[in-house]
Amino acid sequence: MKRTKLLLLISVLFCANIYAQEKGQAYKEYSRSSIASLNIYHPEDSMGQTIFDAFMSIPVPDKFDDHNVNVKYITDSDITGARKRKNGLIKAKLGKILSKKDVEKNANALLTFMNNNDLATYYVAKWFNLHGDSTTDATFNMELVADRGYYNASEIDVKVAQQSARGMALLADAGEELIKNTYVLVNDITYIPEEERAMVRKATVGVLVAILDAALYGDKAGAMTEGYMKFEDSRTGFALKNHSYLFKLKWDDEVAAKFYSDYYTDEPNEEKILAFFNDTTTFKLEYVGHVFDRDVETGTKGNVNHKRMMEILVTRSIDKNVASLQKEHEEFRVKEPIFEILYNKKGKCIGYAAKIGEKEGIESGSKFEILQRKFDEETGKTTYRRIGTTKATKIWNNKFGAADLGEKGTEDGYTTFKKISAEVLPGMLIREL
Repeated sequence: MKRTKLLLLISVLFCANIYAQEKGQAYKEYSRSSIASLNIYHPEDSMGQTIFDAFMSIPVPDKFDDHNVNVKYITDSDITGARKRKNGLIKAKLGKILSKKDVEKNANALLTFMNNNDLATYYVAKWFNLHGDSTTDATFNMELVADRGYYNASEIDVKVAQQSARGMALLADAGEELIKNTYVLVNDITYIPEEERAMVRKATVGVLVAILDAALYGDKAGAMTEGYMKFEDSRTGFALKNHSYLFKLKWDDEVAAKFYSDYYTDEPNEEKILAFFNDTTTFKLEYVGHVFDRDVETGTKGNVNHKRMMEILVTRSIDKNVASLQKEHEEFRVKEPIFEILYNKKGKCIGYAAKIGEKEGIESGSKFEILQRKFDEETGKTTYRRIGTTKATKIWNNKFGAADLGEKGTEDGYTTFKKISAEVLPGMLIREL
């Protein structure tokens, strides 16, 4: 069984040419968190395949580095431990939401499934660019770590690091800044056809109409209700509900030391590679939190076809939940660079611009800290110093598919922020408070 899993990992990781996918990205001078995004596949649902197809066609949230490997979905029926005597996650029924206990059961079942199937090993292997045609010639290297962390790859080569205090500092900084901030977002998306939503709303009105009839409006209540029922029957479209579960790669000094001393090799060493794949205890994921997007959107708009609308709603449901998770978990918040200082016609600074907006849950008045990044050449460490706080003023509508749906606020291409007294330069970072 373990040998079969090993061969699968080799085919997934080696043949994918993992790091080559990163090379086309624009060069960055700040470190971002990395994310792998997975979907719970429900083949038994009427729209399960459609949701699956839409999910597989969309990118990961673009404020993160893409850390996906070829494992991008989990079939619901393969998950055990959430429901008694049945496989699969506990699903929210129409008109109801999952209880806190249900969420905990689902999260634990997902965590057990992913750890039992060594998904953390996939993500560690990607970080260190595991490549080769087989275990006999497989090697690791530091190129992806260096590229994402704005380091010189040769400076953090493990051979050098083992002999150099500076190299070890760079390596520790990479672990703290990059590898430690690797997340796995598991999305359980439910399709709600409009006619089912209407049934719930009409049933609610039916319960209330007797009260209205007796206490307030008399015969008018019946007429009001009849008009409402006809309106509900005329509505078309659908909505999505998404339970998102956030997990994090466990990476601390102990895990790092184990990897570097026992498994890392930049020369062919089959013994180390096999030991890495056969280690079922060191590399694990841990649970961070959960959010539930109750109702993304209903109806269809304009000339957008059903397939495109599904892609838009799936993407927006994920983006909305990511924004909520960032507000609830400080460690998950993104840092975004200020890309432009804004001036009026007289040349006076009036604020700043950054490429975040409604997709990230930004609202008028949202508060941010402005951070200055400093890299210490002597210690090899990165630090961030707060130079002040600012507020969002004019919000950019950067929600996925906004242009397709003819929505307003897409023109500027950035959100503006209020000027502060301290000197702010392009490239400084902002992070929501």
